[in-house]
Amino acid sequence: VSSYQEDVILVKIIGKDREGIDLVNDNPIRIDALCITIVSKGSMDITLNHTPLSLEENTVLDVINRHTIQYLNVSEDFIGFQLLISKEFLEDALGKEKPMPISFIISKRNQPLLKLSAVETDMLIGIINNIRKIIDNESNIFQRRLLMNELVNFLLEIGNIVYHKFSHLSMPAKVSSKEEITRKFFKLINDHCKEEHDVSFYANELCISPEYLSRILKSFIGVPTNKIITNALMTEAKILLRIPNVSIQQIADELNFSDQSSFGKFFKRNRGISPLEYRNKKV
Repeated sequence: VSSYQEDVILVKIIGKDREGIDLVNDNPIRIDALCITIVSKGSMDITLNHTPLSLEENTVLDVINRHTIQYLNVSEDFIGFQLLISKEFLEDALGKEKPMPISFIISKRNQPLLKLSAVETDMLIGIINNIRKIIDNESNIFQRRLLMNELVNFLLEIGNIVYHKFSHLSMPAKVSSKEEITRKFFKLINDHCKEEHDVSFYANELCISPEYLSRILKSFIGVPTNKIITNALMTEAKILLRIPNVSIQQIADELNFSDQSSFGKFFKRNRGISPLEYRNKKV
């Protein structure tokens, strides 16, 4: 891990020998920064805002808004990099520069992953290595400016790749009605999973029956609707349990359980240990 004043963090992720950071550790995290993940080799399964995604070789994922991410699986041959940049540092570095075309910003609402060629991946990783060298060279009196310049270079290169892939789009890529229902469902899950635990709520919001919603999600995701809701609730619970000054009763209230006992039974049924045991294990 290389970091600059907590404004820029660069992590190399290696699967087979775990020389990098072990991300698959049952610790979902909430990030409020630009987060860019580049996959050089292998694959990684994650949930992003409770939505399952698979990152394959030669892909890049970037998310700028506040988001929740959990790493589910990293292949043994995985090699990748994750770059996090605080919003304040990003604004200072970019100024008025806009590296992403509007057509890409519109289209990525449905598909946050960008497929790269092997040459493009190697080029971006070359810049990543330059960023690491600048971060590690703390004696350079121009370190901050050099780092900003290299980050802008990195983002502009991604912008150039995006431009050539998406500049021809005048309208967002069309999706099927089932894909749109799936997308809207996961947005509802992200917005309401803490207070709404019943499949019927989400089906009503989408103006379809619970049975039809379940069929759609099973065909696209392979997971029943109630399991998706449960997984989202468990993710939120784990994040809250890692905040020491938040009591388990407060967590039960925030997640809209009738009482602490009901929350405890729900958590133990799905994790195998009590909320307190989980909290003590993660301290």
